[in-house]
Amino acid sequence: MLPVANNPEEQANEEELRDQAADIPQARNHNLRNHARRHREMFERARANRRLQADRGAQAARERGGPAAGRAQLGRARAREALARANNARQALQPDAAVLEALDEINGIDFDDEEVPNRRDVRQDPQVLEFANLFPRLIALDPHDAQLANQNLARMARHLAPENYIRVARREQRQSFMCGICKSSVHNVAFLNHLDTCAASKGACKIMKDMEYHHFLSSTYSLRQQLYKLRERLELEYFEARVNPERLEHMECAGCITCAEHLLGACMPNMQRDVYQIHANKIEKTVMAHFEQFLELTKEDGLGEIISKHTAHFDSIQDCIEDGPTDFDELQETQNRRHGTWYEFRKDTVEEQQLEKNKYLEETIEKHLVKYRSHRTEVTKLIGLFMDKMLACIEELKNSPRLARIIQLRRVHCIDPIRGQVPLEGEAEEIEDDEEDINAVVQAEEFLQLGII
Repeated sequence: MLPVANNPEEQANEEELRDQAADIPQARNHNLRNHARRHREMFERARANRRLQADRGAQAARERGGPAAGRAQLGRARAREALARANNARQALQPDAAVLEALDEINGIDFDDEEVPNRRDVRQDPQVLEFANLFPRLIALDPHDAQLANQNLARMARHLAPENYIRVARREQRQSFMCGICKSSVHNVAFLNHLDTCAASKGACKIMKDMEYHHFLSSTYSLRQQLYKLRERLELEYFEARVNPERLEHMECAGCITCAEHLLGACMPNMQRDVYQIHANKIEKTVMAHFEQFLELTKEDGLGEIISKHTAHFDSIQDCIEDGPTDFDELQETQNRRHGTWYEFRKDTVEEQQLEKNKYLEETIEKHLVKYRSHRTEVTKLIGLFMDKMLACIEELKNSPRLARIIQLRRVHCIDPIRGQVPLEGEAEEIEDDEEDINAVVQAEEFLQLGII
């Protein structure tokens, strides 16, 4: 409580302070009431909007035949898509009269969208049953069913098979890499062999050859190939240990402390994550070391060009400096010209050349630092992406009852180059068109039999 003042002016000030203190709780309570009212109004509006949306959804569901009509509509849509594919096959393959008759029967089915059966009765829908009975008969009558099946299997193998990355790795081996010496495109799998012969035939200097060598080994292709092979090896070791526990002693481990723990499978829940990270870190350091060496050689090559230009300039004035007088009367004039040329070279040209070299080194180092950081970020992201895909593949297949057959397929479809040799220039596309499609069909048939796809 405020003390009572004797001065009338002080009493007036104290009364004003008391009034202000009394108004503060009232103002605060007023603000709280307004805040609560606004929130209550917002809540009521939101609840009204939700009720309105629910009523509209219920009305739309009733108009479409009820909430249980979704599955039936999906079945009809799939049936119409299959019918469209069958009609396209009819036009493309020119089937016989029996196939045409079956297609006419299927086309005669009237898919009515207005009368939708209950979800529980969708399998008993007469239209769906009629189509289900007619379509297998159509496929059985089609003389080109094997061709269509192989095309579908090849498509499924390319998009759905877990071993798709093996096919991608083999395809990348046939892609081209630009040779900086002869300016020609060479298949990735044959580039290192080409580099030796190309450097010898073109008479390239050691810096140019080493620069191309480190450029190739630091490329995304080299990194991906190493990660492909690492993933393939770790997955095979893990799958073999799942099928046969005796193979645990051959599976690489980075988490178990003792051999007994490893033989008991203590590292199996890790799914080769730690082992992958150890080897991937080594691969990353190797790739970045090659890239750093490539940048250093590039800098030396550019600096060598500048030094060569400066040397050519000095050679152009060397004759003027070293020329002797042919006549005694020209002695003074020759000496003056020689001294003037040398003085100008020492005073201006040398300084300009040094500034040019310093500027080049400064700009090049800054650019190379940006490139190095960008390349390291790309390498790190790619390593993490490969690890996630490896763990997803192991998680998907580790409990498969047909894991032994999957291992056999992995052994057959490995990442080694096709036929164990480098494809020639003329037959690279032929190999890609023939062997890849054939292997895709064979592999897809195996996966289809195993129930993987």
